[in-house]
Amino acid sequence: MPVRATSRSASPGSSSPMDSPAPRRLVRRESQSHVVSPQVQAERQRLVIQYRIIVIIKKWIEWRYEKVSKRKSWVSLLKEFAAWLDKSDHEKMKSWSVMLLKALKDARRRHANLVKQLERLSVSNIPASKTGLPYKRFIDIPPEEFAKQLTLMEQEDFAKITISEYSHLNFSKPDKMERAPHVVKMIKRFNDMSYWVATTIIRAEGTDQSPKQRAQIITNFITVMEILLQLKNYNSALQIFSALNISSISRLQKTWSYVPQKAKAAMEEVNKLFFAGGPNNKLYREQLEFAEPPCIPLQDVFCRDLTFIEENPTVLENGWINFEKMLLLGKSTHYNTAKVNRMHKLTIISISFQTPKAITICPI
Repeated sequence: MPVRATSRSASPGSSSPMDSPAPRRLVRRESQSHVVSPQVQAERQRLVIQYRIIVIIKKWIEWRYEKVSKRKSWVSLLKEFAAWLDKSDHEKMKSWSVMLLKALKDARRRHANLVKQLERLSVSNIPASKTGLPYKRFIDIPPEEFAKQLTLMEQEDFAKITISEYSHLNFSKPDKMERAPHVVKMIKRFNDMSYWVATTIIRAEGTDQSPKQRAQIITNFITVMEILLQLKNYNSALQIFSALNISSISRLQKTWSYVPQKAKAAMEEVNKLFFAGGPNNKLYREQLEFAEPPCIPLQDVFCRDLTFIEENPTVLENGWINFEKMLLLGKSTHYNTAKVNRMHKLTIISISFQTPKAITICPI
């Protein structure tokens, strides 16, 4: 009996089942369902662009809240914009409204906490000496009070610096005093302070100018430097460290022989933090990255970073904007600062850097 075949192979001349009209219509309908219409594609691109703008506004709030908060009209416009987004029928826009309002609220809270921390830096009056007169010698000033006063002075100038002073390397232009007066002032203070520290050690005024007395002054400065690091005033700490490494100070071998070993070990730790902790101030950068504000960073490192970034072109060869450079500039200028307007009536240290460099201690 012949066996009926259950399957058969298509002959070369036969047509495939997919060639029939019904399967072709099915394939066409399926492929068309995955084709994005120009209107939908344009809508998606529009949402992507809008989202990027929202992110820029959010970063602006987070990084520049101090400037934003000073203009009530800006805050009002931001709230009106968020309310407009919230009325949209698009769910994404509603979520953007929540994101902006949350960024505004978080930035306000961070700024308030920063101001409170800065106010805690305020110190009580420096006690008068036993004679009832203000301190006449550096060696008589408590190191903690001296460090706090230096920090208050540095913070007041640092908080006045605006982003425009760093833009386009304004601090290195011929007319830098007009373009970046506060950056120039801090740089000048760094050099003046370093030379004043060295002068104070060499002169050892009010003492018998013996190596032991100079060693005591050096030890006091090292203690001040350690306290400055605790206050996260890196700029003033490096001022003192640089002074102690000036050749006229570092070569005083007999004087250094009287400096306690603990103080010398502290010098080694500071050297490791600023210079020996890896290439490009790696250890300092890591510590600064995780430091809770307020803090006063090194202006030298800051300006050097900006100089390096500005060497890259703003516009690429193809005519596009170099956004990588813009991002680097944004990260480099991301220091939170706030000015404390209320200054306590206290005995402060007024340092006069005229020649000869000397320290004058007087009550307000």
